[in-house]
Amino acid sequence: KAEGRWWLVDPKGYLFLSLGVNGVGLRPGDGAGTHPDTYREAALAQHRSESAWAAATVERLRQWGFNTIGAASDPVAREQRLPFVLDLDLSRAARLAEGQSFPDVFDPAYQRAVRRQAARVCRRHAGNSWLIGYFTDDGLDWNAQRGGSEAFMGWFLGLDDQAPGRRALLRFLE
Repeated sequence: KAEGRWWLVDPKGYLFLSLGVNGVGLRPGDGAGTHPDTYREAALAQHRSESAWAAATVERLRQWGFNTIGAASDPVAREQRLPFVLDLDLSRAARLAEGQSFPDVFDPAYQRAVRRQAARVCRRHAGNSWLIGYFTDDGLDWNAQRGGSEAFMGWFLGLDDQAPGRRALLRFLE
């Protein structure tokens, strides 16, 4: 904490403001509109290996003033000694029913699955001093497709009578 504010601090003790790029990788993101292998093939033809590509790409990001790699980046990019964040991807830890796009977060089975997933990912990266933080999830469907918070509440009310999420909402409303 410096002058009443919380900051990230780099290994040399300097205050650190993350300026990063998400999705540093050899595969195109959703909606890229290209054949899935086009960029990868061109990059590997130029750089000869994934690690050579990653080193060149991260160096270019540094030259452009970026200092962090985002959560949706390839592991090989995270190995280039640049601070990074990870996506714990907790929503995928629980099995969703057909057509369900959001988990019943009140279900004890969901809570156990989340703990297992977080432990698995965090354990694997526990000693990595370049890791600066985690995202719990990327792009959860809080209510965009359901028409707002009222529709989201309706989704929980529409669960089975014994569903933990429905029961928790009813207790809250009472």
